Amino acid sequence: LMRRCCTPLRRFSSRSPLLRAFGQQSFEELIEASAPVLTRSDGRIHSEDLAKLVNLDVAGLHVRGFFGQKSCEAISAHFRSLETKNWQVVTALGLESSDVHSIATPFNVAKQLNKMDEYFATSREVMRILRGEEGAILSPLDKLRLELDDAWPAGANVCKHEGRPFLAGLPRVMHGPTKWLQGFCHVDDISPCVAGKGLFSANVYLETPPVGGNLEIWPVTWRSKEAFEKHFELIQLFTMQDEAAQTRLRALLPKPIEIQVLAGDLIILCAKRPHAVQGFAFGTRVSVQSFVSISEEGGPMTLDV
Repeated sequence: LMRRCCTPLRRFSSRSPLLRAFGQQSFEELIEASAPVLTRSDGRIHSEDLAKLVNLDVAGLHVRGFFGQKSCEAISAHFRSLETKNWQVVTALGLESSDVHSIATPFNVAKQLNKMDEYFATSREVMRILRGEEGAILSPLDKLRLELDDAWPAGANVCKHEGRPFLAGLPRVMHGPTKWLQGFCHVDDISPCVAGKGLFSANVYLETPPVGGNLEIWPVTWRSKEAFEKHFELIQLFTMQDEAAQTRLRALLPKPIEIQVLAGDLIILCAKRPHAVQGFAFGTRVSVQSFVSISEEGGPMTLDV
């Protein structure tokens, strides 16, 4: 199973000698000269775009109008009617609350809580709930899986472990005001990027706040073990939900690529690239998120969360 380092390794105060030392380091060697975001306005996932994303030639894919507006309203209302729980994150202090709520527990938290049997036992039922009782509208997760299966040469399917299916994805509901108005800059996998395979994150947006909530992607990558080890003290800041670490990160990083997202849009990005969702003071943001993994070059895509 692919490991995801989306939680802090340890915390540092603003007076930490390690954080003070970062003032002498930079991301200059890790900045990419050109890593654009490909934008499509036809609502479709294109095979050639996926190839560029997987080969790390672009920072992300933005498909406008991937999910119809009326469908967005219906699915968003359905998700908001469900009972939710806080999408907790694991820190050095234990489990802490975040800005995100969902109806089930993601895999990495279930693993930390030693509730993997419960996670797998309920995954199919949770997916049925997400589809709604009538199933009159194709759910965003089902459409994402089918479109990826059509567009990727090796196909796409839901990840399974010993015959038991993972959740293909989960809704993410955020209400303003959020804790992080600038957004939490992070990576979901801290290991070096490798062209042709890796971990990607797909989000279908169903409802967006009137102001804020945009996505930021930084043109920064580490593609070798040597680069990772050389910059590790800096790179590990991306795993810390800590105000001092976040402030220092943003001071050192170049200007991000900012993507304005609207209801119905799909964003797919390499989860190993630094990214953040801007916070917002009021309104609601509803999206469906899935991790898309490719374990070997030319292999199939698998979806889970």
